[in-house]
Amino acid sequence: EVYRPGSHFVQPGQLGRDNNGGANRAKDESIPPRLSQAIAAANGIKPLADIKEVEVKRKAWDGSEKIIAVDLWQVIKSGDTSQDIILQEDDRVIIPKADSISKEQSRELASGTFSPETITVNVVGEVVSPGAVEVEPNTPLNNAILAAGGFDTQRADTKKVELVSLKPDGTVDKRMIEVDLGAEINDETNPVLGQNDVVVVGRSGATKTGDSIGTFTSPLRGLFGIFNAIF
Repeated sequence: EVYRPGSHFVQPGQLGRDNNGGANRAKDESIPPRLSQAIAAANGIKPLADIKEVEVKRKAWDGSEKIIAVDLWQVIKSGDTSQDIILQEDDRVIIPKADSISKEQSRELASGTFSPETITVNVVGEVVSPGAVEVEPNTPLNNAILAAGGFDTQRADTKKVELVSLKPDGTVDKRMIEVDLGAEINDETNPVLGQNDVVVVGRSGATKTGDSIGTFTSPLRGLFGIFNAIF
């Protein structure tokens, strides 16, 4: 459950991120790489990764295989860096998929060492610069709208937007959000966004009068075919 599975060469001292989201580099490049660096090289973990049940499979000197159980959740929750083990050449890291994950865990993971440094969200419709924007994990809705240049004040419905999310299980969640640009992060008016979320900014009533429905929806269908059934 990583974004780029496969074999990766991880150099000692390779750049990673600390638990506060900042960059860090091992001072001594002779220090072997740790598990978190290998995960970073694989572009981070997916939202439904079960980081409590990580396994590192290692070949022993006699040819047998040793399995090391790792609970990376302890690194995030309590700073237990002993779980961020040092890797050896040819180690195999197995990160399984969780049956479910709590909202608290999801948010902690998004800001932890093992998450991507940025995520992509799509802000489409009546904003100044519609399209994909790169934002930090745990970025709220209001910040994404601002990253797209803010509302097109001549055309946008500034009172509500539609949020479309592709859930980890493959289902689509679609809901209308009442916009409050002054709100703190909250699930009702300023929710935290996830990878590949789509924010649809509709047109104001006056703009709808002068435009055809097809003018607005056709580009969305071309860009986001996966959501065709929704629009």
